[in-house]
Amino acid sequence: MKRGTWAAFRDGLNRRLEGRKPNRVQLGLMAVVFVLLVAGMEVLALKTGSFSLPLPSDGHPAVADHSGR
Repeated sequence: MKRGTWAAFRDGLNRRLEGRKPNRVQLGLMAVVFVLLVAGMEVLALKTGSFSLPLPSDGHPAVADHSGR
């Protein structure tokens, strides 16, 4: 029975992924990079949240004073 190209690729990929596990140094470096990435995203969120954007006002309130018609 002929094997398909996708099956051969999948088997080869599984063998490569199963055979190699990161050591403790690599795991530590990945953890540091992850923490720095999350911290950078937090700083970026704080910076963009602190912008005061002037919105034009026509004298109309953004929310209606009454809920009925």
